[in-house]
Amino acid sequence: MPMPLARMFPWLVYVCLVGAACAPAAPPAPPAATTAPVAAAQPTTAPAAAPAVKPTTAPAPAPTSAPAAAAPTVATKTGATPRRGGSIVFATTADVDNLDPALTGGTIASNLKKLLYNTLVRQQPDLSFKPDLATSWNVSQDGLTWTFNLVKGAKFHDGTPFNADAVKFHFDRLYSPERPQTYRDFEPYLDRVEVVDENTVRFVTKFPDAFFLDRIAGARYESPDAFKKFGKDIAKNPVGTGPFKFKEWTKDVRVVVVRNDDYFGDKAFLDQVTIRAVPEAGARTIGLESGDVQLADAIPSENIERLQRNANMKVSVRPTFNELTVGMQVTKKPFDELKVRQALNYAIDINTIAKTIYSGQADVVVGPSPRGAKGYSDVEGFTYDPAKAKQLLSEAGYPNGFSTTITTTRGRYVKDFELVQALQQQFKAVGVDLKVDTVEWARYLELVNLPPAQSPTELWLDGWNGMNVVDTLTTRFGCEYQRPKGANVHGYCNQQMDKLVDEARRTIDDTKRNALVKQALQSMAVDAPSVWGITTTTVAGWSAKLHDPVHGPGEGLTVDEFTWLEQ
Repeated sequence: MPMPLARMFPWLVYVCLVGAACAPAAPPAPPAATTAPVAAAQPTTAPAAAPAVKPTTAPAPAPTSAPAAAAPTVATKTGATPRRGGSIVFATTADVDNLDPALTGGTIASNLKKLLYNTLVRQQPDLSFKPDLATSWNVSQDGLTWTFNLVKGAKFHDGTPFNADAVKFHFDRLYSPERPQTYRDFEPYLDRVEVVDENTVRFVTKFPDAFFLDRIAGARYESPDAFKKFGKDIAKNPVGTGPFKFKEWTKDVRVVVVRNDDYFGDKAFLDQVTIRAVPEAGARTIGLESGDVQLADAIPSENIERLQRNANMKVSVRPTFNELTVGMQVTKKPFDELKVRQALNYAIDINTIAKTIYSGQADVVVGPSPRGAKGYSDVEGFTYDPAKAKQLLSEAGYPNGFSTTITTTRGRYVKDFELVQALQQQFKAVGVDLKVDTVEWARYLELVNLPPAQSPTELWLDGWNGMNVVDTLTTRFGCEYQRPKGANVHGYCNQQMDKLVDEARRTIDDTKRNALVKQALQSMAVDAPSVWGITTTTVAGWSAKLHDPVHGPGEGLTVDEFTWLEQ
């Protein structure tokens, strides 16, 4: 007999009672102007609590209920009624790098994949869950077996039926010799996937996994027939089940998707969405003001008030999990020396950088995880102390400093180049000559996906969305998860930290797990495989005629089937 999560995972009970959905506390709330449209557009969050607390009785949401509920709510808040039709241009900071659901890539691609592909459970901007391709789910008494009941009648864009075999096909691909990047998200936790029947699929984990729903909410499913046809080129020819279908991709210019009129759920209001790469921050703002762009991300802080004064614009500001640090190749000299890594952390005045360059729209971090991430704990970090930095460099054998190169992009992250310039000046003050190698986004991703032994990089501006501390410590910094198996680009290995994290992964008790994670975070903070930096605040802007875009954490700006445009 399956056992309710509230009995198996007591730490979930409080969250479920207070939040009406089983997810840890969300980051600080965004402005009301943002949260109201999102809630109106996705009114099915309440049923999401039912599968989590009483998984065997959760009702499947009626496929057509969401728009019916959304329309009165939107009308009440905006005085307008949703309409079908219209096309929008969404300006992003860079082009997408791939459209394959088995690959990771950047956040921009991830946001676009949400339009083309579905997940079994959909994670909301407040980090709660609601049914998507699964109508309900349950977990066994021992916490090892998760069973999902699938929606009936869903099809991929090429007409291939979506069913339990399609789910297993995706995971068989992850565990095949190909080992695409998202394999690392499941390998530490997932033992196998089993087909129960056409509309039921079973996941068996290696140990009780308190964050399994977070993990499964990140898995998106490609058409098995399309993958057999295109192979790895499915990254350029995506075929999913999503509310939008792929139309075209002009590299470094735009990606165009159109409404999927055969969608199994509520049909999208928008006819077409064009995702346009606009690296210049000022150009994105001007595009909004001129009406050429209806939705834009990464609005610079100096333009916030200007757009807020414009009655034709909406502005949303919210914290993110996107951490900007300086990664170090710790297998290379001089970064294999602990005192050098610590010296570089003492050399930077990150508080001043956050206040000046980012106008206060950034939060200082002292380790590998941002505030608000699941499992986060405050730990002691480094203070700004140039004298201490010089002392450590001298003790490490570099009394006159040294020269090194940082690889970065320009325009992909908010104020990324300005941040690097500030670091350059502050490093210079302690004798470190920092040369800057600016590369295109595609080349940057290529470099940071290389195994440490093959990478030519020494330092790089490192952007990472770490929503779950245990996962970050495992696949981002774990000894066994260096590229290509995991996302450990640094070549870093800390056996003490790995032991703590491994124990934390297997610990269901919230208090005990958090204590283990805090020890691991403190160990990592002091060991300093990175120069710890900031988490940026995400600022999005859109036309007042565009209703209900989805602005979530971690640079999560996108649209969905409920987003609509006034005439």
